[in-house]
Order: sequence, then C-alpha cells, then structure tokens
Amino acid sequence: MPKPKQNKGPAGGRVEEGQGPEGPVEEAQVEEGPVEEAQAPKVPAQVIEVGVAALREVLDLVVPAVPRKTALPVVQNVLLGDGQVVATDLDVAVAVALPQAEGHVLLPPREALEVLRYAPGHLTARITGENGAVSIAVGGMESNFKVPDPEEFPRVAFGLPDQMEHQGVLEGDALVRAMTAVLPAAATESERPVLNGVCLTLGDKVQVVAADGYILSWEGVPGRLPGEGNLLLPAPAVRLLAHLWKRAASPDLSAASSPAQLALAKRLIRLEWEKEKLQMRFGRVALLCKLTQGNFPDFNQLIPTEHMASVTVDAGDMVRALQQVKGRAKAGAGIVRFKWEGDSLQVSARAEDVGDITVPLRVQSNDPGKTAMNITYLLAYFKDKEGSVTMTLAGTEGAPITFTHRGTPHTLLMPMAVQW
Repeated sequence: MPKPKQNKGPAGGRVEEGQGPEGPVEEAQVEEGPVEEAQAPKVPAQVIEVGVAALREVLDLVVPAVPRKTALPVVQNVLLGDGQVVATDLDVAVAVALPQAEGHVLLPPREALEVLRYAPGHLTARITGENGAVSIAVGGMESNFKVPDPEEFPRVAFGLPDQMEHQGVLEGDALVRAMTAVLPAAATESERPVLNGVCLTLGDKVQVVAADGYILSWEGVPGRLPGEGNLLLPAPAVRLLAHLWKRAASPDLSAASSPAQLALAKRLIRLEWEKEKLQMRFGRVALLCKLTQGNFPDFNQLIPTEHMASVTVDAGDMVRALQQVKGRAKAGAGIVRFKWEGDSLQVSARAEDVGDITVPLRVQSNDPGKTAMNITYLLAYFKDKEGSVTMTLAGTEGAPITFTHRGTPHTLLMPMAVQW
C-alpha cells in the first residue's frame, strides 16, 4: 500500500482538516490491525549499596521528620541521593550525609527499619529503585516496597552559608538544653501560632523564650547572634533538633591539638537564616525549618525587677505535696494555695462538694507570703527537677510568681484569683 502523504502547511501555517497546501486531499486509508500501546520510556534502575549499620543509623536519625499522616503521601518516604538522605513534612526538613547515596531512590523509612532492625550490621544492603518500586536486599533476604516517582519528592532548598542573609555560631549543648527546657511552656492552641514554639532572640544577649499567656520560661545562651529582633521556631523543629543533637552531634576538633583540648572541645551549631527560614548545621546533619511569622510578646516587660516575699522548697518534697492535693485541686478549678511564714509552708486545695486538704512542708523563707497557682502548670514545672526551688512574689498578693532553680530565675507563672 502506498505511504500516505503528510499535510504540511507553509512556514508553520495552519492546515485545515482535509486540505493540502494546494487543495483538498483524499483521506488516507489505514489498514486495520492490532495497535500496540505506546510504552513509557523505561527509567534505568537506581542502585545504592551501603552498610546495614550505617543505613540503620541514618534512617533512625531522619524518621522523626517523616509524617505519619499527610495530604502528600510522597513525603512519607525519604529521598536517598546526592550523597545524603532527606526527609521533610514541608515545614521542617533534615538532611544527613550518606556518601554512598548516589542517584535518586525513595525509601519508606519506618518499613525499611523493620526489615533492617535485626539484619547483621556488618553486611551490605543493596537498594534498588525502578519503575515505582524499591527493594532492599541483605544477604539472602529481599524486601520490596511500592513507592512514588522520586521526581515527585519536594526539592528542599538547603543553602550554603554564603547564600543566607545572616550567619552565627552558638554552643550547641547550651542552645539545645535551653530550648528543650523552655518548650513545655509553649502554647498548644493553634490559634496562637507565635506562641506555638520557641523564640530565639538576636543580638549580644541571646535568650530562648516560650510562653502561653499563663506561664513564661526563658533561658540565656552564651554567645551572640547578629541582628535585632528574634526568630520564632515551631515546636516540631525544636523537638527534631533535640533528637538529632542527642544522636548526631560531634565536637569541633579544628583547633584541638592535645588530648585535653579534644576532651574540652565544644560542640557547635552553625545557624544561617533569613526572614522565612532558619538552617542549623552540625556534623553531618542539616536541619531547615520555616520560621513562624509574627510578633512575639515583649517578654522583658513581664519579667519583674522587684521581688518581695520568697520561699525555698525542695523540689522532691513539692512534687509529693502536689500529688497529694492534685485530686482535690482538680475538683476545685485546678487551684493550689500556698501560704508560708518562717520555716513552714502550707500547700492546700479545696473543693466545695468534697472538702479541703493541707500538706505542710519544711522550707526557708524571708517574709510571709501567700499565693495560688494552677495544679497542671505546677506539676509540669516541678517534673524532673532536683534540688531546691525558690518561689518569689513579684509584688503584693496577685502578682506573678518567679521560679528560680539552681540560682537562675527562668520561669514566671501567673497566679489564680482566690478567696482566703
């Protein structure tokens, strides 16, 4: 059968159906027969070989950044490629160096860890990604998973230091310890996003602060960060930072030349930020998070500069007393009353339909005082505290109460109105 002529218009001009460049043409006749479906081009298999122990370690590091529920299922996987493993929930992302990770392969980390948990660490894992599937082979074992196309995974813009507007370095142990210490004071209600995390102040006096309207916690961090104002880190980013720091931090050994210097080498966190994002790097880890936009309350105006009556109590004794009055307090609007004079503190609670309960404690105090606070906040504050805690009234009855632990005032709690 003769090959049908193609309709070609002049210089890209449009050709009407049934028209040739010089007039009508007859419709080409095509023989009937089976037509094969067009096949998508086959993507070459991506293969990564890495030690089981190294792969387990990296997956354990990044798995907290992988959401269990999401509207974008692809982020329930991690991306192996370009010498690193990346996980993100679109608000927070983490990258951990893994030099063997070449190519681009998606891997469901929780399922992969189940497979690798009891595999001998000295063996090599062979990861193969091809056409919507990935497999892990270790020894004679092979496990297969269905995964999306790696091209669907969000590209996370981890930046080089000189690509960010501002840079700074802080002692990591102090920064992470301060952030995790104040985080319990952060608000949990979603309608107040500026309070749903930790505020990191810039300038010569670096502080981390958290508040929810009833409690304010703050901690100082040695060092300085250039600029003015503050950075607002969402709570999930702080929790992920604490997880990564605990497992992957390493000291800066660049200036260490002796065993003593090695032992004293500080573990540093490098911070790079601009208006909407903050990147923190240490060792082989990079964490990138979206910053919360808004104005954090001027907490310095809330911290009292004058103090009145104070009482010092053993934290363990206080926890036991609070546990004893907890039931009555919760039945009575959550109120716990404190009244002290000399070496005696009365911790009490009352419920109208039940009655009252009083627990005496031996304490040290300067002037007599009394106040009332919420049982939930008190239990949260005293949890895991050791040693003595000093509670100080910032003024007369009804004034905020400052809590000092190990010599550092770092928490302010608003009182509850009661009738004595």
